[in-house]
Amino acid sequence: MNRSFKTGTPIWVYYMDIDSHENLRVPQLLQGFIDDDYNVDKLEIPGYRFIKNEGELRGSFDMKLHTIKLMYRHENWETVEDVDIFLQIKESTPVYDMVGGMPVGQPIAPGIIIKSFQRVTTFDHQVWYEVAADQWAKFDDSQLELVDQPFPELNLHPEPATTTLAENKINATGTVNYVTGGSLPIYDAPYGKVVDHAADGVSFTISAELDDDNGVKWYHVSHRGYVNAMYIDLL
Repeated sequence: MNRSFKTGTPIWVYYMDIDSHENLRVPQLLQGFIDDDYNVDKLEIPGYRFIKNEGELRGSFDMKLHTIKLMYRHENWETVEDVDIFLQIKESTPVYDMVGGMPVGQPIAPGIIIKSFQRVTTFDHQVWYEVAADQWAKFDDSQLELVDQPFPELNLHPEPATTTLAENKINATGTVNYVTGGSLPIYDAPYGKVVDHAADGVSFTISAELDDDNGVKWYHVSHRGYVNAMYIDLL
């Protein structure tokens, strides 16, 4: 069989932050002849961990258009959630340039109510809320409080964004492992509205687990609603 010396379609390779969609490395352009093999390495990027790839990391050049994306997340970020909640500031609250970063600007004054659209939970159990572009507040129940609807007379709470959920029926007992003295929100649906709370240490029956396409796991609490699985210890 004769080898083709016709050039295949070039392949762009991107190393990206899965949450900000910023490039972590200069995009690479792979070139080769049709049927030549290509191989894309998962680079070790300081401060980040590999999450997934979109596109085949190994293959052969052809005349089709291919784009390969290798997605990474900050190494200490366990989960990232799109949320639609309000934060009511109880005490002066510092603002940081990133999760676990440096303080920026002036602290948020007590009495202010801020809307947040993203929540990050770290592997050392810190919870952070994005309060503005590149501005984050660390959750501390002595400084701020989560409020589902601070202005009930106004319709400021749109329907939650849809996401793909894979459900698996289970029959288990779970215990809340949340902030000591705090209470875990229970939602009417994943990313939905808060309908109840469960105190730290409370046990209940889990009837299903749901995994979404953001890598977040939820548990369905029988007759009560849905909770973030990271705060539940299965017995």
